[in-house]
Amino acid sequence: MRTIFILTILFLSLQTNAQIRLLDQEDIANKTPEELALMRNEIFARNGYTFSNAQYQNYFERFYRALYDNSKVKLSEIETENVNLLKERESYLRGRRKKAIEDLKQIKKELNEKSSGSEDRFDNDKSLRYTLNRLDLNDIHYNKSCGIYKLTIDNGYSIKYYQIYVDNDNIKVIANNCCHSEIFGSFDDGYSDYMSESEHSDEWNFDITDDGLEYNSYQAAG
Repeated sequence: MRTIFILTILFLSLQTNAQIRLLDQEDIANKTPEELALMRNEIFARNGYTFSNAQYQNYFERFYRALYDNSKVKLSEIETENVNLLKERESYLRGRRKKAIEDLKQIKKELNEKSSGSEDRFDNDKSLRYTLNRLDLNDIHYNKSCGIYKLTIDNGYSIKYYQIYVDNDNIKVIANNCCHSEIFGSFDDGYSDYMSESEHSDEWNFDITDDGLEYNSYQAAG
């Protein structure tokens, strides 16, 4: 009984402290599209909305009671304005991100065309081309504040991973030769020639801007 009472008080508290003021640009300035979507859908969840998206439904049902009849869900005028503000900002940021990813695809295309029939002029170009060709830029997955696609390859000698990491206004493209293979065997068997000195990491940093993708910096380690 005590547990039920505490949960009831918590639920009523959440309802009482529900967001009732108008949001402004400052409130959402540093939010990612995924965070904005969560804020927007929280407004609906607070009013009893039932989501067809299982991820949202599982998340929000921990805090709010669904009505299981969305026709009964009514938003206040302030809530409607907040939903529109969040949706507009979310749409803008998604478009901005999409343009940046398309620019990265174009970089990949140009690097491949430049190397066709000849060697890359610069080692950095070759490394970036090699890395981008292993990344599926159409299969980046986002969760709350970040996006990722990561491919790990174990070639029997070493483990390498290639990764694209999206974090708000930044995109990192990473190639990392990180450790010996899972089936490497003994370091002194006279056959396996992996050496820890070969561990190496390359990281290309890009900024997401209103004009698309902008190159920021390159870092190497190892």
